[in-house]
Amino acid sequence: MRDVKQLPNTVRPRGMNLPGLAATLHKRTDQIAWYIRNDGYHEVFMIKTGPSFDGSCMMEYYPVTNDFGKTAWCIRDANKAARYYANLCSGSPVNQRSASRRYKDTSGMKKRKIKRTQ
Repeated sequence: MRDVKQLPNTVRPRGMNLPGLAATLHKRTDQIAWYIRNDGYHEVFMIKTGPSFDGSCMMEYYPVTNDFGKTAWCIRDANKAARYYANLCSGSPVNQRSASRRYKDTSGMKKRKIKRTQ
């Protein structure tokens, strides 16, 4: 197995269009990371790995926009970020309330007939 290039201690998140935005590593395990941004927000996420752009090595990736709410969370409150980090480290669901809403069983719901007008 090839060595994996780890995320740096300070990163500049892309896609936010916020000039000067930076995030500094607060805590991490082999699979979970917690960064604190310089605007006060906390980002807790499951670390994803993949090949580098040129394919020369494997590397860890900072989450992209589509990861947030699934494998990454941006949190204003430090205590809440600590809970998310602890839950991810222990394998517990991060936010059970939103997860239950997202995967709501709709199999028993009646389908509504739509009247067509001409």
